[in-house]
Amino acid sequence: MKNISLSLLIITLCLMLFLLLKNNLNEQKRININNFDPSHTWAQRLVYGTLLHSYGYTLQPPANYDESKSYPLVIGLHGGTELQDHYFAPALVNREEQIETFPCFYLGPSNADRGWGDGAAWVRLLIAELMETYSIDENRIYLMGFSMGGSGSYLFANDLYEEQGIIPAAIIRCAGKSQTELAPPLEKKTAVWYHVGSADSESIVNVSKEFYRLRKERNPQLEESVTEDEMDGHHRTTYTLSDEGKTKYSIYDQMGHTAQPVFMDPDILPWLFKQTL
Repeated sequence: MKNISLSLLIITLCLMLFLLLKNNLNEQKRININNFDPSHTWAQRLVYGTLLHSYGYTLQPPANYDESKSYPLVIGLHGGTELQDHYFAPALVNREEQIETFPCFYLGPSNADRGWGDGAAWVRLLIAELMETYSIDENRIYLMGFSMGGSGSYLFANDLYEEQGIIPAAIIRCAGKSQTELAPPLEKKTAVWYHVGSADSESIVNVSKEFYRLRKERNPQLEESVTEDEMDGHHRTTYTLSDEGKTKYSIYDQMGHTAQPVFMDPDILPWLFKQTL
């Protein structure tokens, strides 16, 4: 009898655990943004979590949010050693001048070591829910990514299109170490400004060169222009194709694995925010 009772207890516990896990997985499909208040100007740090997982993200509304207007959504994808989006956030978050000049929703997810592919499905679900809940311009979705986030920006963009039918209007990609191609619908519509340091790893520099080679090869009718300038102590060469500036490739002399000079460029945000599908 004791053995039967013990077996029933074990079966009951297993059934309860199964139901708990099932509910937990279902809960991951429902991203709760009820704690977000768009009337607050400054960025709000929120946590999305379930019993098994807990993730954080920064979410900042546009200044003077007006439901009758539509706003861009900017998503910052951090690198593998960052817990937050410290390269991108300073460009847009909690800076009054930028908030007033470039009103937008800013989303900075923290995804630790899960990457920006399958492990970031919750972020793409969050984006879909934000677009359903708030007045976001579906033609002005922007991605910014550094290192793991640089590679991940392409992977994330492709998955965002496949899973949610959303095409980013532009990507600022910094030091990506893999992924040289976007899905065909994105190749035709998504603007890309790629940044890399000449002193970064050989593989990262080669990936950036391959990106630009492919863009030129697939668009032989486009002309190329070359400009040179200085940015944060680095000589920079920028190659631009004549597709209304939708393809740009910048190499920073003697710059290693960093993205800091990129967001010191006063032209970077104006370029980003003029892009639309």
